[in-house]
Amino acid sequence: MSRRLTLDLGARWEPFIPYTDSLDKIAVWRPAEQSTRYRNAPKGVIFAGDPTVPKGTVPTVWRNLGPRVGFAWDVFGDGKTAVRGGYGMFFDWLNTISTNSHANQAPFGTVVTVFGNANNSFNNPWAGTTNPFPASLNPPATVAFPQFTSQFFYAADFCNPYVQSWNLTLERELPGSFMLRSSYAASKGTRLVTGRELNSAIYAVGATTATTNQRRPLGPALGTTPIIESVDNSTFHALQLTAERRFSKGLTALANYQFAKSIDDTSQNKATGVTRTLSQAFDKGLAEFHRAHVFNFSGLWEIPGLPKTGVARFFLGGWNLNGIVNLYTGQSFSV
Repeated sequence: MSRRLTLDLGARWEPFIPYTDSLDKIAVWRPAEQSTRYRNAPKGVIFAGDPTVPKGTVPTVWRNLGPRVGFAWDVFGDGKTAVRGGYGMFFDWLNTISTNSHANQAPFGTVVTVFGNANNSFNNPWAGTTNPFPASLNPPATVAFPQFTSQFFYAADFCNPYVQSWNLTLERELPGSFMLRSSYAASKGTRLVTGRELNSAIYAVGATTATTNQRRPLGPALGTTPIIESVDNSTFHALQLTAERRFSKGLTALANYQFAKSIDDTSQNKATGVTRTLSQAFDKGLAEFHRAHVFNFSGLWEIPGLPKTGVARFFLGGWNLNGIVNLYTGQSFSV
């Protein structure tokens, strides 16, 4: 823009194209609909291949445009005081490990929990119900879905997460090759991926693990049912202070200190489940990787007075002393 001001502008276009399966063995949760691909599926469990369902079960998003802006300003025009800042939006992607469980859901890789009763036994465990095994690699439209079957699917409004990141820095050169820098850095994560048990059992007086399935609100059609959603959030704010002596007269040193706070709903990247399925706010708190204070120091000193010529230089010259110190507060701990 001028001799004292530099401006950088840009954008990254990054459409979200959901993962697909060559045999359409993935599902989405649409509670008001009934699958026509598998007519006996529990209501709300809709598969790729059903009418109006895209191959990835959730819509492709073409409008993901992440802006970038940055500037550097020479405040006094002498090249010794600078103010810098930047902002960017960055789109994330679903961790592929969270798609593994699609292969285990009915009717593709059926997982069934059976509780003993007066009608069945070890000799005939399927008495009173339908034996789902062996499961077909390509199940017919009439395939049976046992009671309390396990399903796994995406939320219908699932979309990829994104992070907004910004910073502002003041930097000053001092005599003696010293430099001081003070920065504010922050980020905000939105629509972060998490897993939730959609069909968790409701507590009742006298409840035991033997009645878990009977207390599920979507039973007996559905048993344990993880759903992958993009609903979590995160925030990070930090004050960062740096002092540096650039290499001069055989000595350089760098020290920095950060005071920060990181808060989120979940710190995992594998869509692990929330603690209390009906209260997302219950899990909001300090991130598992949160460290309030971080201090680092490093330095290098070329030892003076050593031989600079001849054979002695070969054996004794060029020695230096260096070290690194890293101090930080501990991470959270839970039993």
